[in-house]
Amino acid sequence: MTIQKLTPEQEKYLPIFRQEYLDIALSTKKIDRQKLENALADAYEVIGKKKPILVILQSPYQAMMAIKFIEVFTKKDIGDKLRDQLWNQLRGQSIWNQNFLWGSHDIYWIAWARFAQNIGVKLEKETARHLDIMERISRECEWWWPYEGICFVSEKPETKWDDNNRLHAERGPAVRYEDGYELYAWHGVTIPGQWIKDKNSLTPQIALKHPNMEQRRAACEILGWANILKELDAKIIDQDADPQIGVLLEVNIPDIGKENFLKVLCGTGREFALPVPPDMKTALQANAWTWALEDYEYKPEVRT
Repeated sequence: MTIQKLTPEQEKYLPIFRQEYLDIALSTKKIDRQKLENALADAYEVIGKKKPILVILQSPYQAMMAIKFIEVFTKKDIGDKLRDQLWNQLRGQSIWNQNFLWGSHDIYWIAWARFAQNIGVKLEKETARHLDIMERISRECEWWWPYEGICFVSEKPETKWDDNNRLHAERGPAVRYEDGYELYAWHGVTIPGQWIKDKNSLTPQIALKHPNMEQRRAACEILGWANILKELDAKIIDQDADPQIGVLLEVNIPDIGKENFLKVLCGTGREFALPVPPDMKTALQANAWTWALEDYEYKPEVRT
């Protein structure tokens, strides 16, 4: 029987369940060696292989370097046939990179299957067992590389996110592994770490000419649109008498086109600018929009 609709109780349970698996994916806890060894032993048993030696590394980079060293010094490609066997048996689908399997990175598909199971979808006994094995592995580690007699796994990194669950950090790396490997991101866009580590390395001129469009917008946000607007020939659409309501501007950003901005003075005397929709006609309307209000509803508040 096909489940067509969730019950009220299941609807109520869904966000709780979703958060549980999101917490697993974002967890930074250390690997429990014994739990992971047991799960890997069961995974290898599925394809008729003996329990592997478990090698825990601090990052995917460190794990791949370890594998490369083995191949260089043994002058032998240790191959990925075992990976294919495990993946085909435990999930039955291919993934984009043939050198590793995802653990906590891939918990979303396990959560999808587990929720279906929890609300009454019946799984074959062997399928349920395979799902359980994959979940036990994914709860413990991030990426893992299974080979004959040995398995390399990576610890999970520390991560930082914005309010929309995008990788983001304003004062450091958004992703940091224990071995020092870092990834910098601005609202989900990967950026050069130097932009964050050395504020002087990024200027409005560099930001406006950066070849990658998404990174260019991120660079402009890092610098602040008020600083970027000083480099552009801005056209005043409307200027309110109150500087805290601001000035509505139109600018032509290279390779992006026309954009509207509201430049305002906050209560502390600091000037900043916000991108606003192109249909804004007055500074008051644009300021009200930033508060999700219509202009006739808006009673200006002091921004700090």
